[in-house]
Amino acid sequence: NSSKEEANKAIAGRQIDIISEMPSDLPALSEYVFEEVGRRINQSFCKRLRESIAVSRYGLRAADLIGLLGQDWNTLDFAHYINYLNTDFIVRSDGRYDFMHKSLREGILHSTDASERNTEICAWLKTLDKNDPLKQSEYAYHLLKERNYDDLAEFLYESDRMKSMSVWSRIAENFFYQIMRDGDDAVNGMIDYLYKNDRRIYPCLSFLVYYLPMHFQENPEQYTLLCSIMDRIYPLMKEKITAMPLKHQKMYMLKFCRHMNQITMYDMQMRRKYAAVKLDFCKETMNAEEYQERKTLFDAYYQMIWALKNSDDPAVLKQALSVAAECDRLLEDTGFTEYLMDEKSVYYTSYYGCMGEIYTRLKNQDKWKESYLKDLSLRQRMAEKYPCPETAWSLTGSYMNMSIYYRGSAEQDFARAYEYIARAVDIIDHTAVTESREYTEWQARLYNDYAQLRLINAGSTVSDADMIAAAERLIQAYAAARRGYRKYGADEFMTDMAITKQFVYNNKLPEKFCENAEIRKRFRDAVNEWMNEDAVSLKQTPSLVNYQLRYETTELQMTVLLLSGQSASME
Repeated sequence: NSSKEEANKAIAGRQIDIISEMPSDLPALSEYVFEEVGRRINQSFCKRLRESIAVSRYGLRAADLIGLLGQDWNTLDFAHYINYLNTDFIVRSDGRYDFMHKSLREGILHSTDASERNTEICAWLKTLDKNDPLKQSEYAYHLLKERNYDDLAEFLYESDRMKSMSVWSRIAENFFYQIMRDGDDAVNGMIDYLYKNDRRIYPCLSFLVYYLPMHFQENPEQYTLLCSIMDRIYPLMKEKITAMPLKHQKMYMLKFCRHMNQITMYDMQMRRKYAAVKLDFCKETMNAEEYQERKTLFDAYYQMIWALKNSDDPAVLKQALSVAAECDRLLEDTGFTEYLMDEKSVYYTSYYGCMGEIYTRLKNQDKWKESYLKDLSLRQRMAEKYPCPETAWSLTGSYMNMSIYYRGSAEQDFARAYEYIARAVDIIDHTAVTESREYTEWQARLYNDYAQLRLINAGSTVSDADMIAAAERLIQAYAAARRGYRKYGADEFMTDMAITKQFVYNNKLPEKFCENAEIRKRFRDAVNEWMNEDAVSLKQTPSLVNYQLRYETTELQMTVLLLSGQSASME
């Protein structure tokens, strides 16, 4: 109205001025917009409202906001604010008001005293009934942020009395979220707190030992982080369980060691440490006269031997043999070994395969073959007695062991080696097993070895059938290693891919395979599929793993184009 310019030009000029005054980045712009709208409605009320929602994880219900704001609550202003910014808010299925975009929360938090608002949320959640879903899903998260371990211990005590797995799962998710977002400082603080405060020690200890580890996923980042946390929990647990009856001490220690055996796959020194802890504990506390407890002792021996066998140090391998000599005394009782078979003990059927690996590294060929033959006998017997996917898959391990022996020993019988690897591949092809890191790695190695042995046994004149079979298995081996690396991020899968590529290039297979139209088509189709997978994965998660796979697949694509003479596309 005050401008002397024509009306439309004046309006346009004012709009440009407003845009120029606005922040340039999205979070700051979000804060600006929420502040401006709040100033037109009720500045102090709207400020507290948006800050409370921003400090929450996934928003707050109207009843929670009323409780937090108390006498300052204004229903009409709340309705105006939410309605005015309706494109920036969502209402979740449980009634929680939350921001539509992460940038909105980030912008508001930039100028928020998050500690003060978090304390207010903790105080409000404390007043809610123990069955309230918001309290069950969010209270532990806010208490961890505030480092309020007194109330957290009391909350864990209340949750323990509810005997609800779903409640424990929600609380474990709170801990997991906090750890992955801000590191393990808050959980380490809780461990330090429990050293000095025994009032609710057992529910807290039970949660840390039994439930927290179950929420972590199998990959190097998460398992390494969990290992460091569990390593700090162990001295606390060891100190506090001494006052328990022996029965409960066993429960805690065995559960803890079971978790450590699972999560230390990326840290062999840590695995050996806790395998020794379990073995020492079992030797001291297990009654070897009772088969059930003797089995627990045997399992501890096996895990110790397994942790030691993966070494090229003769001293470590000899230590494994020393442990095995003690373990063998348990197995002298045929009644006990039959009990292990009846219990479907995977450790028992794998025990001699484990010993075979040790003798392989020690280059003791007689013991190497003897151990693998005994391993084969036990696994065949188990698979015949209890036919199921698990025992069938276990049997593939024994076939693989025998193939390795005939291929790498002085006998060097490639025909026998191929015979055993073909049996293993046949089981893998026709047995439905839930995919895991170990299973995927096994697939990559089996298919690769099958292809190599098939070509070796074909001799100098390789038929089209042999060529196609070998090419198909090499593609499957590479595909399995790709899946494993993308899902688990373990370098072993990159090694498997490198072994496959080395075999292919060293034997000049691209040139040989290129002569066969069927092989060219299968290879081209597989690479195109992988290129699409990589593009999608990189768009979703631009991680180092996905970039590495993109590089590997592009290299293969270049090979396809080079062999087909498409030089322009190759560039």
